[in-house]
Amino acid sequence: MCAVDPSRRYRRIIDGMGRYSVVAAAARAKRRRARWIIRSAVLLLLLACTGACSGEGAATPTAATANPTSTETPTGDLLLIEAQPVRRVLIPNPSQGPIYDLTDDWLYVRAEGNWRRTPTRNDGRWMVAHPAIPERLYRGDHPNCAATDAADIPFERSDDGGTTWRVLHAGRNVRPLMVDPALGETIYGSDCRLAISHDAGVTWSRYDPLPGFRVIAVAVDGARLYVLGVSADDEGRIRAINLSDPLAPVEGDIVLSAIGLRCIDAREGRVVAGGVFGTYVSDDGGLTWSISRTGLEAVTRSDVHAQRLATAVTPWGEIGVLTIKIGLMNKHRIFAGTSNGMYLSQDDGATWVAYTVAPVDQPILEIQFALGGADLFVTTPRGVSVAPSP
Repeated sequence: MCAVDPSRRYRRIIDGMGRYSVVAAAARAKRRRARWIIRSAVLLLLLACTGACSGEGAATPTAATANPTSTETPTGDLLLIEAQPVRRVLIPNPSQGPIYDLTDDWLYVRAEGNWRRTPTRNDGRWMVAHPAIPERLYRGDHPNCAATDAADIPFERSDDGGTTWRVLHAGRNVRPLMVDPALGETIYGSDCRLAISHDAGVTWSRYDPLPGFRVIAVAVDGARLYVLGVSADDEGRIRAINLSDPLAPVEGDIVLSAIGLRCIDAREGRVVAGGVFGTYVSDDGGLTWSISRTGLEAVTRSDVHAQRLATAVTPWGEIGVLTIKIGLMNKHRIFAGTSNGMYLSQDDGATWVAYTVAPVDQPILEIQFALGGADLFVTTPRGVSVAPSP
C-alpha cells in the first residue's frame, strides 16, 4: 500500500495563476532540493497508479494502526491564499474538492482550475453552499441567544457564486445549518430555535422542538430530521422530527439526553453524537445507544457529576468531541474532531485511536470529505489543512 509520509511537512499557497502550489516549509540546499524533486516525481507516479482506489471504499486497516492510504493532496500545513490562511472551505459535493475558500477578509471561488477572489468580504456570518447547485450560497447568523436588544443580522442568498447577494428579509437572525440533500429548496437553520425554509430562503417557518434549548446542529437521514439543542446548564438533547410531509413536520421523541453534547451526524439509519463525555452511536433511530470513550480518555471527561465541564486543557478552553462524521463510503468508520486532535474509530465507535496525520495539539472544529472521501479538510482555530483519509 502506497502511503503519504505524515512526517513530511508542506504548506500550500496560491501561485500567480490562482492554483494551489505545494512548497517545502523551509529553504533547502540545492542538492537536497534536487533529491526532493526526484522523490516527489516518484511519489506522483505511485499516486497515479493508486488514485483509482484511494477512497474510503479501500481495504480498511485495523483500528490499532489507522494508517492513511495515498491521497491526491499531500498532507501539510495550513492552506494559504495570497499569504493569508484559509479559515474555512466549502465543499458542496464531497465527490469533488473545495469550491469556495474563506480567508479572514475574502471569499474565493474555484473556477476552471483557478482560485478567484470574489467581491464578497468575510463578515463573520455562517455560510453554506447548495450541494447540487454549487453557485448558490446562503449566509446568515443569529445574535447571542441570551441577548435581548441585539441588532438584527441579515440573511442573504447568492446565485452566482458570491458575486452578488440578495437580502431575504424573512430570514433575518437565522444561521443556516444545512441544505436538505433531497429537497433542494429546503434549508434548515437556527434562530436559537429551529427555522425551516422550503423556498430557498424566501419564507421561513419557526418551530420550538426543544423549549429552553438553543438549536446548535441538525442532521438529516431520509425522512428524519435530528435536532440537537443545548440548555444554559449545558444539557444536550436530540429530538427526532418526521419529515414524511416536509411541509408539515411532526415532532417525535427526544432520542438522547446527555450533559455536554456538542455535535451530531446521521446517515443510512445510523445516528452518531459526541460531547464532553465521549461518543454515542445508534443504529435504530435513537431507540438504543452505545456509549464509549475508550481511546478518548485524554480528551473527554469520565465524571458526569464534574462541576466544570469545559476544563481549559487547551488554549481554547474546550474539552470533548466537538465535531463528528460518519465515514463517507464506510459507515462503520467514524471520525471525531476533539479538543486536542482528530480520532478515528473503525469498529462502529467502540474504540478510538488518535489520527495523527491530521492536525494535533489543537481543537478540530469541522471535518469535511472531498474527492470521494480520499481527502479530509480539517478546520482548526488556526485555519484549514488537508489530511488523507485512512
